[in-house]
Amino acid sequence: MRANVKILILRIRRNMNPIKFEKLPEIVDGRLVGIFPEQLKNRNIKDVSIDSRNVKSGTVYIPIVGEKNDGHDFIQSAVDNGASAVISERTAERLGLDVEELEKRGVLFVRVESAKDALKKLAGWNRSLSEIPVIAVTGSSGKTTTKDLIASVLGRKYTTLKTPENFNNEYGIPQTLLSLGPDDEAAVIEMGMDHVHDIDQSIELVRPQIAVITNIGTAHLEHLGSKENILLAKSEILNTLTRDQFALVNGDDRYLDRVAGGPFEVRRFGIDSDMLDLKARDCVSDTRGVRFTVGTDSYALSIPGIHNVYNALAAVWVGLRLGLTPEQIQEGFDDYSPSAHRMNLIEANGMTIIDDTYNANPDSMAAALDALEDTCGPERRKVAVLGDMLELGDSELVSHLDLGKEAAKTVDYLIGVGPASANTMRGAIRVRASIKGKYFADTETAAREIPALLQPGDIVLVKGSRGMRLEKVVEAVAGGEPA
Repeated sequence: MRANVKILILRIRRNMNPIKFEKLPEIVDGRLVGIFPEQLKNRNIKDVSIDSRNVKSGTVYIPIVGEKNDGHDFIQSAVDNGASAVISERTAERLGLDVEELEKRGVLFVRVESAKDALKKLAGWNRSLSEIPVIAVTGSSGKTTTKDLIASVLGRKYTTLKTPENFNNEYGIPQTLLSLGPDDEAAVIEMGMDHVHDIDQSIELVRPQIAVITNIGTAHLEHLGSKENILLAKSEILNTLTRDQFALVNGDDRYLDRVAGGPFEVRRFGIDSDMLDLKARDCVSDTRGVRFTVGTDSYALSIPGIHNVYNALAAVWVGLRLGLTPEQIQEGFDDYSPSAHRMNLIEANGMTIIDDTYNANPDSMAAALDALEDTCGPERRKVAVLGDMLELGDSELVSHLDLGKEAAKTVDYLIGVGPASANTMRGAIRVRASIKGKYFADTETAAREIPALLQPGDIVLVKGSRGMRLEKVVEAVAGGEPA
């Protein structure tokens, strides 16, 4: 039985590295069915798609079996839309296709044991043709921001490919690598995971020269059970590193203290530890963002929260390593725009809204509360709209109670959204019985009623797991402005 999977479709059009159609069966360990089409001889593959609607002449279509759809059902559609090659786990006869007709139309048909494996093999081959710096990034939190910051910095000197948002899994990573082309001079690949061996399934394709681990937190506890197991799973990003390559890790994270060099070297960044290769000092966070100093060089970033200094430090180290000047690194920070719903500062209706609604876990919630505290002066009311943290497994109750206790130390007005967040409110009341606040069982009601609870001058943090869709609250508070 096939496992349920969510398929992501990458719609960025880029030029791949030159790969002849004649090489395709060999690359994917497949079997050519029929005769190689005359029209494809000496032609390069233009791109690869797992979406039959997103093909044209020169496209290789690879059908993936997803949670709701089987890509094999759309092979005829891909052919009709102009695909030049089809990779399939099934016979042409079973699909109702005439091989001779495909040959006449100039369509190459290749049988494989696994279409998913074929996607990975072709991605790995395309990656092998690019002799450029590749940086891989993982971590329990902050990995997307770190990836975006590194890419923005490197973009000041190099044409840089980066993982699009949400493409950090076993389907998204190959699609990103298939976007690598002759014009790219660097790549930054984000690698997510839910289970042990998730990163292992893709790291051989990526083969980075620098592997970054931002931290080891509580995300994925439902599947992995302990931080020790999370460390093991995240450390898979180091598996292909060789001599003269680097593991770049958060030196203030006690679990990452266990990362030791093998054939590769380990470099550590941070704020507090004495054993750091790159250390930030004079860190400040306010409504303008964060500012910090490394050596004699000062940097500024337009997103709040001291935790973002760590993300920026990784970008500083990579930038310096790859030959950028401090001035170029700062220009990269100036060019940086946060991904949607990640520590976005919105000024609306006399309030400052911190939109951090993309996702949440206990560690990122704590960091966001710290950012609210850092950003808000004593004259402004601190409001936190905190939604449910999902996928916590057996730790759900305690995690929400603890979140409430921490929030009670920081905020002036606390709003809980979602069934589990009732325990956030209970935790807050246990610490400070007089805390002001409101609870809503669902996001729709919260979005409708929260604006009336706020007042000009408030700084409002809105954060919860992706499934809570708290961007609806941000939009309502901002007065209809898109969140």
